[in-house]
Formats: sequence, C-alpha cells, structure tokens
Amino acid sequence: MYKILLIVFQLFITAILATPASQAETRNKVFGEVNIQDTDEKKEDSYIIQENDALNYAKNIASELAKKQTAPISFSISSGGIFYLSGLYLYCSSKSGACPFILDTILVGEYLSKRDSQKPTCQNMKAFWDSWIKNGFEERLPYLVPVGATSTMKTFNSQKRNSYIKCEETLSNFVLEQKLEKNVALTVKLIEQIKSKGINVFVQTG
Repeated sequence: MYKILLIVFQLFITAILATPASQAETRNKVFGEVNIQDTDEKKEDSYIIQENDALNYAKNIASELAKKQTAPISFSISSGGIFYLSGLYLYCSSKSGACPFILDTILVGEYLSKRDSQKPTCQNMKAFWDSWIKNGFEERLPYLVPVGATSTMKTFNSQKRNSYIKCEETLSNFVLEQKLEKNVALTVKLIEQIKSKGINVFVQTG
C-alpha cells in the first residue's frame, strides 16, 4: 500500500513540475491588463504566511530526525499552519486518493515531542483533524478524488486512517521506522514544489 502511494506521489510531483505557469501568471493572462493583485494582496500574504509556517514545521521535524537525539523537543506551528496542512492533505489526496506521508510528518513530530519522557498530547494532530472537519474537507474530498483513486481513498480510510486519529494510542507502541523519515522528507519536498510553482492548494480544491 505504502509503495503504491509513494509511486503515485512521485508521479504527482512530476506533474507539478511540468505545470507551465503559476496560478498568478495564469490569472493575469485570463484577466488581461486588469490588476487584481491589490484586492487579493492581504489574502495572498496570509496564505504565504501559512505555507511558510507549515514548511518550517516540516523542516524542523526533518532536521531533528537527522540529529538522532533522544531528548524531547516541542515543534510549534500556528493555527494557520495547521490549516494549510489540512488543505495540503486535501489537495494531495484529491490527486491520489490518500497522502499518508503528510500525516506521518505530524505523527513523527508528536513522537519527537513525547519521546519516552511524558504522556503524548498529540496537540498538533488533534488540531489537524479539527481543522479538517471544521472546514468541511471530509465531505469535499470524495467529490474531488478521481474515479481511479477512489478505492485507494476508501482502503486507506477504513484500514489505516484510524491510527492517525487515535494518535495517543498509536504512539504508545510507536517505532520510528526509516520509511517515516522518508515521508517527512516527502512532505517537505511537496510543500517546496507547490510553493515554487505558485500553487494555492485552497484555490485548486475550492
């Protein structure tokens, strides 16, 4: 299952890189000389802040993994960053059915915060699912997923997703496997590629 999803994700990244123009460029072509930058400036600034916060969060987790240390460390992320991650998961899953590597990134962050010294709180994972439900992404995803990826979504939701929802229970028997480190790196790569192409995940799934 994981191998299939990773292959799909690599194809997804390739598709992003092949996109000829950013959303901003496309939008300017559509509207010709009409400059809508001023009216959207505050919204764009807010989105960029959220995107950067989520990217820094994922990068910090990846950096901590590379250090191979054992002391617990807290990874802070704003509510806007969490909102972006929930939108990112919707965007990615709308292409491939499910993107568990994004959830793995949050889960690994919770594990590194806990280690073996304290009871896990799973604060960021809970915030992620709260954002996911609050913003209606649970209801929206089935309408966005391609027919060919519907079975992937259903299989993941029925067999794997509960382990992320029940974060504290999962962390009680958690083993930091190498594939999880790779999944954190995949999340960083995805956000960087989306950012470099000027893609707005909320516009794409709106």
